[in-house]
Amino acid sequence: MKYAIEILKKEQDLIIEELRKGIDTDNNVKKIAEIKKAIAWLLKLEELNFKKVSEYDILELPNMQTGWSWFRIMNDCETDNREDWIEFKTSGLVEGDFIISHKPL
Repeated sequence: MKYAIEILKKEQDLIIEELRKGIDTDNNVKKIAEIKKAIAWLLKLEELNFKKVSEYDILELPNMQTGWSWFRIMNDCETDNREDWIEFKTSGLVEGDFIISHKPL
């Protein structure tokens, strides 16, 4: 990720120089915003030690047509008895949120 981030930062510096010269201001402002967003995502992926994208599944939580509801993550403790299940406490997952998981080996 470091190399990709460095390349984006160099491109950002070149665009900033164009902005200082008044070249293609509107387009360059949009480019800077995109580069900043890309760098932020790459830094987060690096922080989380994500490897190849092919190693992960990404699931978007669907709209279940139940009104405003929360999705809960449970550890089933290898039993079908729901009284033994343990809830993983989160700030709340709702439709449109994403869950990223490692693909099975």
